[in-house]
Amino acid sequence: MKIFSLLAACFIFCFSSPIDAQFNTKINLESGVSFDLLNDSNKTSSIHKIFGNFKYKNKRANSETSLSFKFRPQFFDNSFHSIKLGGTGTFLYNSDKILWKSYLSLLHHNYDLSLISSYYSTFTFINGIEFDILKDTPFDFSLGYSYQDINFDNSAEWDMVFMDSKINNYYDQYLSWSYGLFVERYDSESKLKNTDKLYKTIGWRYGPQIQLRYLKSFLFDVGYKFLFYNSDNLANPSYEHQINFLSGIVINKKFSLFLLIDFFIVRTKLKDELDNLDEYLFIPTKNENQIYIKTAYKFSKKSSVYLKFGYFRENLYLDSSKLDGLNLLLGIELKI
Repeated sequence: MKIFSLLAACFIFCFSSPIDAQFNTKINLESGVSFDLLNDSNKTSSIHKIFGNFKYKNKRANSETSLSFKFRPQFFDNSFHSIKLGGTGTFLYNSDKILWKSYLSLLHHNYDLSLISSYYSTFTFINGIEFDILKDTPFDFSLGYSYQDINFDNSAEWDMVFMDSKINNYYDQYLSWSYGLFVERYDSESKLKNTDKLYKTIGWRYGPQIQLRYLKSFLFDVGYKFLFYNSDNLANPSYEHQINFLSGIVINKKFSLFLLIDFFIVRTKLKDELDNLDEYLFIPTKNENQIYIKTAYKFSKKSSVYLKFGYFRENLYLDSSKLDGLNLLLGIELKI
């Protein structure tokens, strides 16, 4: 109830006396096929997806507030479907060359796979500041808390407290880069199916991060994190790569081409006495991976059609099951 009261307060604040208010609604409809060629099964299935995104933003003299609500149903033949719901709120306040930032997020993913149903819910709250440590060199520092509630035959609860720090550098208005450190402490409790025994995990995840952005004749945005794990159940070396890459070019007024990579690679090793409990004692920080090439044709400012081809993988928590394959999707985007 406290979470919903906080969201209601943010909602009331957003709609009170804005200087510049904007409403944006975007709907994407996608249909296509998935080829399970990577597992040598040659299985082909149909895919249908709906993406809905409602966003409200207002600006005042020294502040900016935004709210976003998203929903995403997905259907894979008759064997699997899921729905993902999310709401986020962001508040920015500029005071004496210091930018204060707050971020709140609620996400819920529900999966229905044949005989198995599961859900995954997260709550995240972040507070941060950004200020110049040198001329044109902003320092970005934030502290956050995240809670995860996961149920997939088994169940788990995760509490995470983290620090994210970055130094930003601007070569000019088109080129910038940043580097910094990410540190997280996590505390989890997992309950195995058909037993009342609980397994608890306490650990740390930390490492460097870098990002490079360029936007002029084309878009180039790449980010990378290399994170080490140190916990009471993991042996060394245990680590994680996180790669985020977006590149695109506008060919002409109608056509554009994009490449998206959003991927994580986890390499963990449990202590010898826990090897048979691997799937229960470790949960990746992300559950979606994708590599896509997308070409789009713009009919107008508010409508476009696009074609996507690439690989996706979605891990289903606390189980070895996953969805993955090569996708070919035709989509329509409408802005209201």
